[in-house]
Amino acid sequence: MKKKLFILLVILMPQLASAYDFKVDGLCYNINDDGTSVTVTWEICPYYESANILIYNITSYSDLSGNIVIPEQVAYNNVDYTVTAITPYCFNICTNLDAVEIPESIISIGEKAFNQCKKLKSVTIPSSTISIGTNPFCDCPAIETIAVEAGNPKFDSRQNCNAIILTSSNTLISGCQNTKIPYGVKTIDEYAFYGTEKLEGLVIPNSVTIISDFAFCNSNIITEVFRIPNSVEYIGKYAFSGLTEVYTIIIGESTQYIGSRAFGTNNTTNDTIRVVCLAETPPYLDWTFYKPHTYPFYDLRDNEVIILYVPDVDLYLNYGSVDTCYQWDWGFNAILPLSEFDGDIYPMIGDVNCDGNVTSADVTALYNYLLNADETFVATSDVDGDGNITAADITTIYNFLLGN
Repeated sequence: MKKKLFILLVILMPQLASAYDFKVDGLCYNINDDGTSVTVTWEICPYYESANILIYNITSYSDLSGNIVIPEQVAYNNVDYTVTAITPYCFNICTNLDAVEIPESIISIGEKAFNQCKKLKSVTIPSSTISIGTNPFCDCPAIETIAVEAGNPKFDSRQNCNAIILTSSNTLISGCQNTKIPYGVKTIDEYAFYGTEKLEGLVIPNSVTIISDFAFCNSNIITEVFRIPNSVEYIGKYAFSGLTEVYTIIIGESTQYIGSRAFGTNNTTNDTIRVVCLAETPPYLDWTFYKPHTYPFYDLRDNEVIILYVPDVDLYLNYGSVDTCYQWDWGFNAILPLSEFDGDIYPMIGDVNCDGNVTSADVTALYNYLLNADETFVATSDVDGDGNITAADITTIYNFLLGN
């Protein structure tokens, strides 16, 4: 009986056993197949399996804290090894890790390698790193700066944007609270901003076409009016399930797909939420009719009233069939035509940085484009509407500010 019980416990217990070849100065390593290099790995397996799903909620190092320096080389048993990689979830939930120095020898950083390192504030990716998994700094809310060293052939932090961008596909794979998404980025990757502490005045440029699953989940986006630009075609599941004090959501003209539970708010008061969808053809809603909790706007339900504004009410009410997931009438208190929306659907003229006001900051944004080729706000920079972005646009804003 005891033997059977022991076997059962072994099967059910999380996989806490060590799985590294050696440990030096507090860090664990596995020797790679070439026999000359090593990968930094976890001390304790960071996951367990439940219902065929791996749950990563175990701290991977029992006593790691403060600032750590990953060495370029490490010696063990009279052999010098080059440190070339960081394994996925390597520093999972190392909540006392303040800073990490990644050496030039690192070629690869695994998926969510620093997942939930809550105190980590700054990250620099070496020019040598040519492989990076799904956001290695996922759910690291305190990060203020992210930089990729110049000369990296695969990744960049163009225009000092405080993000990691895969250059070849213009995919932003990791951002932080101070990220300014550059114009030209096409995809916001899975988990790119997951768990970011505060995203005030976030602007998604009109070059982005795909916002992937969980891209801004739990990211504390703070703005009364949140705009998804006309360029966006795809919004993944849980993409924006962390909006804070947002009362108007404007979804652009090109959106074709909205994933399960894509939108949710953390509003502190029960209030009215207005959703404006500008697409002439109703976007596909990915949810299961008999599972209402999968509805893309399900997490807005805690607010008192949810109103939807669309170009054609009849089309949105009758488009498709019950089994094709286009039920736009589910979960809203009212569906009204765009003509009844009393807010600004598009950014006001002169609001170059899309923060809801016309100020000297918009002049600065124009200067950055003209002097530094910073295209972050290029879509809103033609203030005078002549088809060109020139000093005349700056004059137009000055005249507005002076009341002329």
